[in-house]
Amino acid sequence: MQSSLRGAIQAALASPGGQPQCPYPDWTLSHCWNNTQTITCALCGVYSVVIFLLWRTVVITPFKLVVVALHEFGHASATWLTCGSVEAMEVHADEGGVTKSRGGNRFIILSSGYLGSALWGMAMVYVCRSRVPRAARWS
Repeated sequence: MQSSLRGAIQAALASPGGQPQCPYPDWTLSHCWNNTQTITCALCGVYSVVIFLLWRTVVITPFKLVVVALHEFGHASATWLTCGSVEAMEVHADEGGVTKSRGGNRFIILSSGYLGSALWGMAMVYVCRSRVPRAARWS
């Protein structure tokens, strides 16, 4: 009985290649963390602190207005995709905006603002990344 139990335990601890796995996990992350990831995380932290400090200044305002415009363009795109028409699209200096539309699927139009700005942001990151020469990329 003990030999069959021992065999079952060894089979459960064995990896697909047949080598026994260590029953204790390696929490040091030495096998999956490298210097590039450390630099990337540090830069994200630095960017976050800089943006936080400059958030209510005139330096960041143009970027926030672009995000508002992309948000409103998301509403306009959803209006066009659901066979509606866009009457007007406004972006205000107080970081607000409105898209006036007629027709289309209201549920899709109303829920497409944040999704639209996120998709446009993703597209901009992809385009910028594809323009960098491969030798200059970190990964």
